[in-house]
Amino acid sequence: MVVKTMIINNNVQAVTGAYQLASSNAARKSYAREIETPKDEAIFSDMGQSFSSMLGELKGIDDVRAEKVDNLRPSIENGIYNPSANDIAAKMLAMLG
Repeated sequence: MVVKTMIINNNVQAVTGAYQLASSNAARKSYAREIETPKDEAIFSDMGQSFSSMLGELKGIDDVRAEKVDNLRPSIENGIYNPSANDIAAKMLAMLG
């Protein structure tokens, strides 16, 4: 009879422990619902905002200047278009600002 009492007591303790655990989890979940979590926020620097506006403007500009390409096409096709490396470098540097 003593063995049965111990088994019953162990089961009661296990059930009580499980009930207490479930109760504390429910309380935590309820409390978590009451707390308002802050929304994510991103703040961009002036340089980032400037870059974003420039990017928007660039997206509206056509990549290829068709008139210039049409004027240079015959020279390129005939192999007589030889731009100066210095001119190319100067224009690239000028684009950087």
